[in-house]
Amino acid sequence: MKKLIFLIPIVIGIIVLVYFSFPKIPKTYELPKCNETVRKNCDYEGIKIISNLDSLLWMKENVPSDSVVLSWWNYGKELEKISGLGPVIKNPSQFLFDSGGVRKSETIKEFEPEEKFNSVAQFFTTDDEAIALDIAKKYYVDYVFITKDDSKEFPWINFIAGQRASIRVPKDVYKNPGIYCLSKPKTEPGQMSCGEFASEGRGIWIFGPLTSTEYAYERVKNPIHWYRGYSGPILGIFQEDSQLVPIVYHFGNKFITNHLVYFSSENELKVSDLSNFNTKFNATLFNYTLERIDGLVWLQSDFKYAVYFPPSIKDSMFTKLFFYNAERLDNFELVYSTPEVKLFKVI
Repeated sequence: MKKLIFLIPIVIGIIVLVYFSFPKIPKTYELPKCNETVRKNCDYEGIKIISNLDSLLWMKENVPSDSVVLSWWNYGKELEKISGLGPVIKNPSQFLFDSGGVRKSETIKEFEPEEKFNSVAQFFTTDDEAIALDIAKKYYVDYVFITKDDSKEFPWINFIAGQRASIRVPKDVYKNPGIYCLSKPKTEPGQMSCGEFASEGRGIWIFGPLTSTEYAYERVKNPIHWYRGYSGPILGIFQEDSQLVPIVYHFGNKFITNHLVYFSSENELKVSDLSNFNTKFNATLFNYTLERIDGLVWLQSDFKYAVYFPPSIKDSMFTKLFFYNAERLDNFELVYSTPEVKLFKVI
């Protein structure tokens, strides 16, 4: 029996040696299968769906099969495989990949030409409809496909389009809500890197939409709605008499935005210009003058979701299409709409 006891460490050693000698099979995340309730971020017959399966199937039945669709790159393959349509781009560019704009879990085998990829980014970021139309014509675009999740991708879209937030000192960060740090790209001359802001030396500052969802804030009774994202600024929607007033909190600074877009009780799109609104109003906590910023706050019709757009992107084609339903555009017509996905025909 004693001899057997002495064998125990040897047996354990052999087991450990065998365990560490064989290569491990890495754990992989498998998407859930699409079903009647799961219609996005799911697997449909081996195809990854990140937009919305119902929208893709609708397009398959209602959009001519020879149509060309402009969207951001990550929807290109599902548009092609599910809807049978021709995407302008369906892969990232090498520059986006090298800059850290592609998730590590993505398997990339091909890259789009830089010029074409940059043109798609410029389409979404420009505030000039004529420029956007020229890009659409250049690539024979029949439809434009946009999702609400493009708000999350917009800092990278802005980056590819060449848009930059001019940040030279920390004060510039504090005064600019809606600012994002892309940590991997090399800092450009004359600018403070976002890594430097956090004691390191890389990164570029980019403007993008601040997306937030409603949350409770019980200490203050005057605000009718508060919104907060995963990080960064907080949005507050106050009511002063009959006027809704959007406030943005950012690094201790409080801004009133000049523009508010919301829906009336009849579900009619309303646009409020607050550029002449008194910045010293009688809301709880505010007995002093707020700073003014020429941004825009958009409220979903059920008031459960809000988006703040910094001044540099509040008039972008992305904003005019998804959040204004192309009502201010002459050459794009809304033909399909859900809270998640919108499709526009180039006319």
